Amino acid sequence: MNTNNTNAINSPLFRSLGDIVDAPNLEPVEFWRGPMLFAGARVLLAGCRLTGKSDLALKMALAASTGGEFLGRKFERPIKVYLLQADIPGAFFEERIEKAMAHLNGSDLGLAASNLYFTGLEGLLLDRRPDWLKIKADLERIRPDLLIIDSIANSFSGDETNCGQVRTFLKLTEKLGEDLEKQPALIVVHNIEQRTDADEPFDSLDDDGSNVLRGWSDTSLLLATNKVTKTIHFECRNCEAPEPIVIEDNADR
Repeated sequence: MNTNNTNAINSPLFRSLGDIVDAPNLEPVEFWRGPMLFAGARVLLAGCRLTGKSDLALKMALAASTGGEFLGRKFERPIKVYLLQADIPGAFFEERIEKAMAHLNGSDLGLAASNLYFTGLEGLLLDRRPDWLKIKADLERIRPDLLIIDSIANSFSGDETNCGQVRTFLKLTEKLGEDLEKQPALIVVHNIEQRTDADEPFDSLDDDGSNVLRGWSDTSLLLATNKVTKTIHFECRNCEAPEPIVIEDNADR
């Protein structure tokens, strides 16, 4: 009999109020903006096609790897990042990385070189077992603090508007890090159709798959665009959401 499995089954799921009173508080390991991105966090980055989501994810990855600033707030410290980039062919993505790195100084370049790992457009699918095992092996070698999957549409053969299939995708992504000493924070990039008749920006996340992702996430970032500006809206489970941030409309797609 597997002793570890037996112990896991026999361990209670609950904690009592007495446990909280008698034991030290559980302190989350925070990476960025306190409760918005922390070790084990689940984050949704959503927006329409060709609005700059990949560029935003890359900028976040670079800032995380150097302890730099992202959307007006610095990361607490440099962390290891694995960017599973499934949207852009490798050579073109490397061009974007070089462009995004242009502002880094020598020490930050060294941090990025040590902490940022990425794939190109490899055709890997998380619901294809050999591909999932390759990615899992990468994570076990690197042991990242942050895993970014860009995007669901190109790293999963299912339908990202289908409730059950999106749940399958999320289970597969979470299992990638379950054998690591620390569960990495997870960011998934999701394509949506922006509704022009929506009363609130997050009303655009109204199909079944998007609702599952919204309910799953601790923090959601929604990239909305019009002819003049791009705006990032926030939705947070563990703290008050920041005010929307308007960004320059010069991002790559």
